[in-house]
Amino acid sequence: MTLCSDLSLVGPIWNAYGGHYYSPTQALFLDYLRRYIPDDDAERAVCLAATLITASKAASSPGHTAQPFATTETAGPFIEQCWKRDILATARLALKELCAEHAKKKGATRTGDAVKVADDMTSRDLVIVDPPYSAVQYSRFYHVLETLAIGKRIVVSGRGRYPPPEQRPQSDFSKITTSRDAFTTLLRKLGEAGSSVIVTFPANTCSTSVSGDDVVTIAKEWFRVEDRKITGKFSTLGGNNTVRDGRQPSLELLLLLRPLKKQARPSRRASR
Repeated sequence: MTLCSDLSLVGPIWNAYGGHYYSPTQALFLDYLRRYIPDDDAERAVCLAATLITASKAASSPGHTAQPFATTETAGPFIEQCWKRDILATARLALKELCAEHAKKKGATRTGDAVKVADDMTSRDLVIVDPPYSAVQYSRFYHVLETLAIGKRIVVSGRGRYPPPEQRPQSDFSKITTSRDAFTTLLRKLGEAGSSVIVTFPANTCSTSVSGDDVVTIAKEWFRVEDRKITGKFSTLGGNNTVRDGRQPSLELLLLLRPLKKQARPSRRASR
């Protein structure tokens, strides 16, 4: 930790996360991989993806990057295991696997507010909706990978090495006061567009005060609903088996929503 407090001239990982999520050597390698990402768009995309995969696999944290493993006797072996991961070998393997997998038809990716993106959907679209189910904003859990993706130095604080709150994206789906309204607006827009929708959501009431039954009730105003239930285990996002279990049994709903009436909304994409 003391070593990584020296100002880095390479990249953001050394100062922000070295000695915490990564060993000093790992942090330095990740910074150099990020710094020398190729300029060519296609090469840049695949190399950055390989770097992010590597950072995710090497992170000394319990399945996400909300907090690094604590320096305790029980967590020590996990820290040692993570810090021993060879960054270059992992990146080389990730790059090899990525290059072997490619789409046969060129597609596109968009990022943005789901409710606003829904304005562009039509009856020809199948929309996959997998919203947050926790009142804890998800930006808390993926900030390490976001820092690496952006490649800019940040100021961090706290045990989780978090960026300032104003730099953490906030979702209405993760707020108790707005989650239900956000769900209602999203499904209404998709229903009016005549889109078919697949929704995944826990069956029980979540910390956002929305349950799977609530989602079904909301959806039935615009869709015919078919549902299946899937059992499994969820990470409790930081449980240490002392205060709370690290994983808990889960019952998840998989909903297929077919519009009650096909709409003829023109596609905005076609007019651009």
